[in-house]
Amino acid sequence: MIEKHLIRSEADWLEMRKQDVTASDIAALVGKHEFLSHYGLWLLKAGNILPEVESDPMSRGKLLEPVIIGLVKKLHPDWTVISANDYYYRDAGARIGATPDLLAMAPSDPVVIDAKTVDLWTWKKEWDDGDSIPARVYMQMQVQAALTGADEAYVAVLVWGGRLDFRMLPVKVDPSVYGQLKAEVKGFWLSIANDKPPAPDFGRDYELLRKVYAQTGEIIDLSGDNEILEMRAEYRACAASEKLCKDEKNEIKARLLQKMGGANVAIFNGAEIAACKTIPKKGYSVEPTSYLDVRFRGKD
Repeated sequence: MIEKHLIRSEADWLEMRKQDVTASDIAALVGKHEFLSHYGLWLLKAGNILPEVESDPMSRGKLLEPVIIGLVKKLHPDWTVISANDYYYRDAGARIGATPDLLAMAPSDPVVIDAKTVDLWTWKKEWDDGDSIPARVYMQMQVQAALTGADEAYVAVLVWGGRLDFRMLPVKVDPSVYGQLKAEVKGFWLSIANDKPPAPDFGRDYELLRKVYAQTGEIIDLSGDNEILEMRAEYRACAASEKLCKDEKNEIKARLLQKMGGANVAIFNGAEIAACKTIPKKGYSVEPTSYLDVRFRGKD
């Protein structure tokens, strides 16, 4: 049963999203989300951490959405295009939700459209200059198509930075993908009910773990865990290498300053190879704050 709820306020929208895995986050369950891990999504839906405040890309996307709507209409004058983000769609049984950006009626088929603003560097690196769509976005569109009943899906991308470009990228709607994602979501909510979080991705979840493990004042005995010794040795080796590289970089920069002798720019075979300039640094004051720091002690 697909439900369609009018969004009366941002607070109302955020409250509805709490009960579901949303289209924008669902790729985290299969490790295909660039900004959110499975562990992070679990903490969020379990209520152990708060949602992040709106990011700059999200704010930019909202501001430029009317521009994107105009560009879609110009590219497809035979479509009836409307903003759809006044409504929240949800698969109540699966606890999956979505807030599509745009809906359109093509001459024969309903279309769902997601509006994206992407900087030029990301466009080239993650979107392959329009030749591929990130897995996170692909899965997001499969969910939006399933919940809105759309037969066609597009990502409308406004690329900025050095140039302004607009592309409409088609996404083939595959109901089997939504079926697979529903199975993942079912297992996810079961893990929430049983209070069994997934293993953290230590390569990307350090900041999350700093939020979760507040200090207790206790002492823990890890005498039987020899892995801690290996971890300390690996950490110190990395730290020594990092310091060595920093010292070597500073030495090279010092030699470069001497070679340039106060010049602003150095040329090699007609091309600029180095530059030196004074960077003004504004004075400011900040309120006292604190953060969790963890480090090894003792000798290896």
